[in-house]
Amino acid sequence: MKTNVSFWDTSAIVPLCLQQPDSQSTRKLWREMDRVVAWWGSPVEVRSAVSRLSRDGFLTPRQVQLSLGRLEMIREQWREVRPTDRLRSIAEHLPDAFRLRALDSFQLAAALLWCNEKPKNRLFVCLDEKLSEAARLAGFTVLPFFQTYSNLLVATESYTIDLTLDSRFIADGFTTALRPPPAPSAPRADTVELTA
Repeated sequence: MKTNVSFWDTSAIVPLCLQQPDSQSTRKLWREMDRVVAWWGSPVEVRSAVSRLSRDGFLTPRQVQLSLGRLEMIREQWREVRPTDRLRSIAEHLPDAFRLRALDSFQLAAALLWCNEKPKNRLFVCLDEKLSEAARLAGFTVLPFFQTYSNLLVATESYTIDLTLDSRFIADGFTTALRPPPAPSAPRADTVELTA
């Protein structure tokens, strides 16, 4: 397996830019990669998440500035998959095939284009459950496989959760109900809706 080359979805890029519970593990994973590939639209999605967190009062102007500075720094290190007619053609079939939203369809299509539609033994780094499952079904090896969510939920003393339900609840958008509210200084970006 080519473990030193990977495609990174926006959900995995955001914790590189902001301090979040997944930041340490995603930064470690980032450092292990020799080459990272990302979708051309990912910077817009990251900026959208940062903007929303700022509007909602979770980030100070200084934190916004630092987050966007980190984005520009890591952006220089990745290779971008640019929009093409072929990418759009691939993306057009993904909402029906995997029940994905538009932006997630473009993310998965970009990953498929990057690997010439041969995802076997290719890494797809993602913290979004629905997109992770779609990438897994498409044939990618998906990291981190939501270990962070399980660990977070198990470590929370005030909640008892049957972890066999964890993935279904996260995919259905009930993560906020299942875990304690985020601290104002470190909200989870995966609770931010990134819509087209």
